[in-house]
Amino acid sequence: MRSAPPFLVDRFATAVRRVAITWFVFAAFLGVGGAPGAGHYAACAGGGITGENMWRWKIFGPVWDYAIASQPPPTDYYCHHPWGVFWIEALFIRVLGHRDLALCLPAALMSVATIVLLSHLTKNAWGTVASAAATATFSVIPIAVSFSNFNELEVMVIFGITLFLHGLERFLVTKSNRFLVSSLVGVVFATFGDWPGFILVGCVLTVSLSRIAILPKRLLPRVDIEGYARWWALSGTITAMSLGLWVGAFQKAGKLADWLGAAAGRSSGAEVPLRDVLVGRAFWIESAFTPLVIAFGKLVVPLLVLRFVLLRRETEFFALGTLVAATIQYVVFKQGADIHYFWPHYFALYAALAVAPFVATIEGIFGWVGRRLGRLQIARGFTFVLVLAPVVLLLPDAPRTLRYGRETGGRFNEHGNFIRDDLDMVHALRWIAPNISESQQMIFDSTSIAGWHTAWALGRMHYNAPLPPSLGPHMTPTPY
Repeated sequence: MRSAPPFLVDRFATAVRRVAITWFVFAAFLGVGGAPGAGHYAACAGGGITGENMWRWKIFGPVWDYAIASQPPPTDYYCHHPWGVFWIEALFIRVLGHRDLALCLPAALMSVATIVLLSHLTKNAWGTVASAAATATFSVIPIAVSFSNFNELEVMVIFGITLFLHGLERFLVTKSNRFLVSSLVGVVFATFGDWPGFILVGCVLTVSLSRIAILPKRLLPRVDIEGYARWWALSGTITAMSLGLWVGAFQKAGKLADWLGAAAGRSSGAEVPLRDVLVGRAFWIESAFTPLVIAFGKLVVPLLVLRFVLLRRETEFFALGTLVAATIQYVVFKQGADIHYFWPHYFALYAALAVAPFVATIEGIFGWVGRRLGRLQIARGFTFVLVLAPVVLLLPDAPRTLRYGRETGGRFNEHGNFIRDDLDMVHALRWIAPNISESQQMIFDSTSIAGWHTAWALGRMHYNAPLPPSLGPHMTPTPY
């Protein structure tokens, strides 16, 4: 028996989803394989260096600088964040070798997977129109577009969170073990990426346990308790083991105190009133999200809470949990947010996840009116046009910010400071590198900035040599 053909509204919504995904794929792969310059994108070159060090010296911990003489000791490991992103980079280095393509390709692939998973997640949970709005919103939020191939922590964690939530939603509906496995893989990516992954998974697990343990069965949606308990236990176990892995690894490397000190340093200045902090970051925040998305993200919170209280489904908590993780990351670690433009990247996922239930609510209201009047599809069409109008307003910002971000190495205005990309230096060093041996050293004077991008251009050249006083101080890269 043939299934009923999709309504015209659903066809248009599906087309919007596909166009949004196609645009985001283009943005994610734009510039992949190009030489890394200065700025935040130099950290991608730093990831390539850590990957090469892992294979050359047979070590598991990331070491930012090339070590020529001997195997670096564990005390040289970078222990401020989990090592998952460095391990993924090492795998791509192993396959592709010392090529620029290996630096940003992992992030581009994870970003593409993120928007595809987000599209399916929101469609399954809230419908085709809601999914079109959520997918299109994520594809035009400036910070999501600009850092879609930035191979650092945020992209990996956002991918892990989306995979975790998608797998959970599908597992609760289908009870299929393959979705259970995909949700657990999402936990691994999220908690191997960075600490906000732990916060999000912890929030979802806490809310899930509270629902089952506190609410009477008559108030709960139909739940397979046995499967639900298996998912919860396995997710909690993996999260706990992941935390134990990183704490144990940092302790063995003798860097546990360094990790705690980094957390304290990142949170310095937290006593400053939040209003004053946000005023100081106004340009960054508005250029990263646009005032429209910022206003929506604030105003929609009561609706999200109300839907979760009334419907009591996990999916209704997805946006709220992401908001909690993003807020803790952005507000508590003030020093990090003051330096890194991309620090609030997680709010892009929150905005997309918040759009879907908001649109579902609007569609439900107009649908009720449409059914009463016998004009359901007209009501759905009106909803579709209404909710996509704001996305159309955001469209010009996406390509503009994409270009702005790539041309400034992800630094944007850098608080008014001069921004340089150093690509001329990178290409010059690549021309010089084949003509010098590893026993020779490169010296950079005070007008040049030696960083991960210059080290990657030279390969395994030792560029950290002390400089003669007459040439000025040596400029070393700042850890991520």
